[in-house]
Amino acid sequence: MFHRPTLAFFLLAGAVVPTLAAAQDRPLMTPSRDVAITYRMIGPRPGNLHMSIQASTGLSRVEAASQHGYAIVDRKARQMILVMSDKHMYLEIPIPAGQQRSPELDPTTRFTRQGAGAVAGLNCTVWDYAGEHATGTACITDDGVMLRVQDSTSQHGMEATEVTYAPQPDADFRPPPGFTRQELPQTDGGAPGTPHGGPPVR
Repeated sequence: MFHRPTLAFFLLAGAVVPTLAAAQDRPLMTPSRDVAITYRMIGPRPGNLHMSIQASTGLSRVEAASQHGYAIVDRKARQMILVMSDKHMYLEIPIPAGQQRSPELDPTTRFTRQGAGAVAGLNCTVWDYAGEHATGTACITDDGVMLRVQDSTSQHGMEATEVTYAPQPDADFRPPPGFTRQELPQTDGGAPGTPHGGPPVR
């Protein structure tokens, strides 16, 4: 099952996934075409993760090489599916608004263009952002791919090391056939809690 570090890792990854198109004074943060990105994590939880984004649906798939599974993030529905490949099971976990710390998800966030940058061989624009839930710096391509983000509030972030534009199959963004849906345990208050001793999803 997913244990404490695993769930936290995927929640962190989901917290910085670009998802929404932006207004005139904000960068484009939804990739305009399907893309697969390998990131190295910045901050107290080092590691690497692979992220696939399907442009037509806005769904993201997040995989960490050290874990036996992956997460499918649907920001529009505020839901994450944790797929446990070794157990042939999956969990559907709601993502409360407070957990979604991405700057593009907060309409009050202010963006300030800082200039040009380059990450993983691709050009990007550097933006400072400041909002109610997060402040930091991001480097984003003109077609909406987040190449680097550093959140000064949490000290977490990630930087792309490889970017591949290619169609992402629909099957990658849903649990495999035959996998069993596991019910999320209930907390004392009757609300969904956390799988097998991991931290509550708050």
